[in-house]
Amino acid sequence: MKVLWFTNNLLPKIAEENGIKASVNEGWVEGMLDAFRLSEDDIEICLACSQTEIKNTLQGVTSTYRYYAYYEKSRNSYDSNLQKDLIKIIKEFNPDIIHIMGSEYPHTYSAILAAEECGLLERTIISIQGLLFYIHMHLEEEYKSLKGIHPSLRDMIKGGGIRKLSKEYYYRKEYEKKAFQLAQHVIGRTDWDKKASYLLNPKLQYHFNNEVLREPFYEGDIWSLERCEKHAIFFSQISNPIKGFHYLLEALPIVKKYYGDVKVYVAGSDVFKSQERLSKGRRTEYVNYIFGLIEKNNLKENIIFCGSLNSIEMKERYIKSHIFISSSIIENSPNSVCEAMILGVPVISSNVGGVSSIISNNEGLLYPVHESYILAANILELFSNNDLCEEISKKAREKALQRHDKNRNAKDLASIYRSCL
Repeated sequence: MKVLWFTNNLLPKIAEENGIKASVNEGWVEGMLDAFRLSEDDIEICLACSQTEIKNTLQGVTSTYRYYAYYEKSRNSYDSNLQKDLIKIIKEFNPDIIHIMGSEYPHTYSAILAAEECGLLERTIISIQGLLFYIHMHLEEEYKSLKGIHPSLRDMIKGGGIRKLSKEYYYRKEYEKKAFQLAQHVIGRTDWDKKASYLLNPKLQYHFNNEVLREPFYEGDIWSLERCEKHAIFFSQISNPIKGFHYLLEALPIVKKYYGDVKVYVAGSDVFKSQERLSKGRRTEYVNYIFGLIEKNNLKENIIFCGSLNSIEMKERYIKSHIFISSSIIENSPNSVCEAMILGVPVISSNVGGVSSIISNNEGLLYPVHESYILAANILELFSNNDLCEEISKKAREKALQRHDKNRNAKDLASIYRSCL
């Protein structure tokens, strides 16, 4: 069987081979590729990846897969000409199955149209990552609720800020909706994405398949209460307001009354490190808002911005921390939570979207998304209760090892492909 995967970014090996900076977002794809290579040797995988650096389609073969890296001027806008390039790739590889990883960008719609043109729509599958159609709604609601936030001079001159992000999401969600209305098969993994996708297209055939995580999280050291930095919190993916870092900053003053040495290590974007010393007018509005909360709540000594981390650096930061926190206002099945769980790091998460399909039965602590005081109470509970930390760590790791079993998930995905044939 021949399967063509469409991915949002270049895999690190492809990027390195072509002299392009690698993304840190597609490591799980390599994990699934490795699982297929070991357990499903009758399936040939070819990758079609989006890239914005070189103005032509790149081609190559690694030791385990063939690839195409097609050019997009911008991932945030629909290009009607892109469909021709994708048709060419499909016809050249001649797949039995087309698998599109994610629906957040307009190129998903181009890929669906290309599949339809090639007579493969019935054998084309979209994997749900996030669902921008609903994420945009939550972003709009959150922006209205943020008190004291307003565009900076930089945003007004360059047209940036949350309003720009919201406009991009609004534009992209319309193409996501079009893609879902054409699609016949989707793959998901939570009760939330199943119900939400049916709202976009009640005729969809929904397939369940758990994800594979990035390779470093399956091997080597795991979290230990004895070895971690006490009262250290890890928080990832800070730059998007959807991730709700501001709610953690609202909770920290309560925690600090009892644990003055609390530290929050923040990863996910270099923008906070690069803009920390700039004037307010030269920062983006959300950076200003975050630094305003830090100053207002006297938290400067408690926050450490780590910048963008690769998978190995992320793993090190997870296991050095006492707990991991996700305070997002909407999520499907956040990879950061899954990575923390498989390492045994005690997790506190807002109970949004598909999170309750990921965490249950003391595998972590959940709290109502806008109630930062309950987030603070949960932090205090874990900091003061070593037995609870150990219990959560053990149960979460057991659950995550089963959920993210590479071989089983590869076999389940292969079964989905065969059913579509």
